[in-house]
Amino acid sequence: MNRNAEILTSIISDLLNSFSAKEPTPVPSYNYYMVTSVSLIMSGITKPDIDDSSIVQSALKMALAGILDVPVNMVGNPETATLSSGQIPIVSVTIYVTCKYDAESAEEAINNQVADLTNSFIEYANNAGCSININNVQVINCIFCEYGNTHI
Repeated sequence: MNRNAEILTSIISDLLNSFSAKEPTPVPSYNYYMVTSVSLIMSGITKPDIDDSSIVQSALKMALAGILDVPVNMVGNPETATLSSGQIPIVSVTIYVTCKYDAESAEEAINNQVADLTNSFIEYANNAGCSININNVQVINCIFCEYGNTHI
């Protein structure tokens, strides 16, 4: 084997090893947009906190748009339901999102970045002058349901 072939073989081997050592990350699944229902389970916030505050709603939409890499206008308005009104309130928040992820990949992307989603939501709301205390809010889990697609 000549010297150039040895160098090329070494470079290819190094590249293959570097790819196989990394965990795969979710990437958009298709070349068209899908309408997906995103259901988030959140603690530390009540249904009225979300329903009555455009700041909280906008912060949630911006945080979700950032995670799914879509413009905020592709994230619908949240629909809420109370799951528990005890000492630590728990709500379900459903939002329709138009994105290039299929339901499984979108769910994986969110659940892999649930801390980032929570932190971004809190940061956006606080920076916008949110009047309620949201610093203890946590996104616990998310589930996605696919509804349809639009080719681009």
